[in-house]
Amino acid sequence: AAHALAYDSERDRIVLFGGLAGTEFEWKLVNDTWEYDSARWIHVADTGPSPRSGHGMIYDGTKVLLFGGDGGSGDTWEWDGTHWKELQNMGPPPRGYFGMAYDSARKHTTLYGGEGINANLLGDTWEWYDHPPR
Repeated sequence: AAHALAYDSERDRIVLFGGLAGTEFEWKLVNDTWEYDSARWIHVADTGPSPRSGHGMIYDGTKVLLFGGDGGSGDTWEWDGTHWKELQNMGPPPRGYFGMAYDSARKHTTLYGGEGINANLLGDTWEWYDHPPR
């Protein structure tokens, strides 16, 4: 529950990261990465971003990007199909449970709203460019 998914169209894989795992009465945050290749789920990594839920992920045509999460996560990571790499974050303040999508025509990611650190609702919009617009 509360994990994030992104479809990597170049590699034809669904990438799943984090969320909550456990039983009815015992839940814990996880930071494992799984990929689905249309036949089976494959556990591919236990390293990278810290355990979290309520984060967002998109695929931008070359890599999967992950941002934020419930409980004050405000970091940004990229998944290249093998490794996670933390990116310098100069964007939105920490938040979870936001909307995030990639616009392939404009080649940027838009993030909207979410829940801030103190459970305050946010209504701001942010855009992230892999390369700054000219």
